[in-house]
Amino acid sequence: MFQIDLIRHGRTKGNEERRYVGRTDEGLSPAGRLELCKIREYLDGAERSGDNLDSEKRACSGNDPDGKKWECSGSDLDSEKHECSRAGRYRRSTRQNALPDVVFQSPLRRCQESADILFPGIPQLIIPEFRETDFGDFEYHTYEELKDDTAYRAWIASGGQTGCPGGESTDQVKTRIQAGWGILCRKMKRKMTKYHMTDDMKAMCRDVAQNTESGKVKSGYDIADSVMPDRDTRIYRGEGGNGSDGGALHSCVLLAHGGTIMELLSRYGEPKKDYYDWQTACGHGYRCLWDDRTKRLLVQGVWPPTGERKEEKQHL
Repeated sequence: MFQIDLIRHGRTKGNEERRYVGRTDEGLSPAGRLELCKIREYLDGAERSGDNLDSEKRACSGNDPDGKKWECSGSDLDSEKHECSRAGRYRRSTRQNALPDVVFQSPLRRCQESADILFPGIPQLIIPEFRETDFGDFEYHTYEELKDDTAYRAWIASGGQTGCPGGESTDQVKTRIQAGWGILCRKMKRKMTKYHMTDDMKAMCRDVAQNTESGKVKSGYDIADSVMPDRDTRIYRGEGGNGSDGGALHSCVLLAHGGTIMELLSRYGEPKKDYYDWQTACGHGYRCLWDDRTKRLLVQGVWPPTGERKEEKQHL
């Protein structure tokens, strides 16, 4: 059994415009970055000045373990840099926001940027099977742009079960995500060395992911097993749990998409709910325990955790 937080990526421009954002590889919007920075600081218990959305510059004191200041990838609505300390990333919290051992993620940029903001310093593994649904002809359009399209109306009437013209069918999406879940579970069972993914490694994973469907790469499992650090990467060592070298993994994050999370929880989630009942806002999600014996995701509450189990369950 292991703990897993299923987290939807932060907001993008397409999300804010209520578009169908599937295969489109867009990054986070300025507002989306700021929201994630606030969540990260809540999790760290950090105190900083300038919390209002229209502040021109945000900074907090403190250094990382090497004594160096750092800049996170977040920014405010005026695109000013946001500085803060990442010292909190290197300690295990006594609250419910203890650091994960590893962050699994979709290959799309909005998920990678979200992981970098929320979990800097935590090892990351890209699993291409967790990418968002390909909406085909409906990709990056809004309801208003599509409402008079006959194919779109038929798709809506089916509850999204018929598949998008030129895109993925429902069965294809389900099969792909289930394969990704199998990859994640196998990785969590194995012992692995902790490492940072460099920008070059992330770029390579994206390139490989694009070739997955063409048969050049069999699956994300090939990537997860082969992409290991062989140069200038920082290894975290310690005793068990987060920061261990070659130790068993006990907790993780899956930073993916709304559709991915809804599919996983509608199939494996406990309590049992329908697909759309598991919708979650950008930058939010669910804290679960995976029971390998029963093959169920036992939903413990919402993410980010509030610190009160009773309060969390009221949101389910």
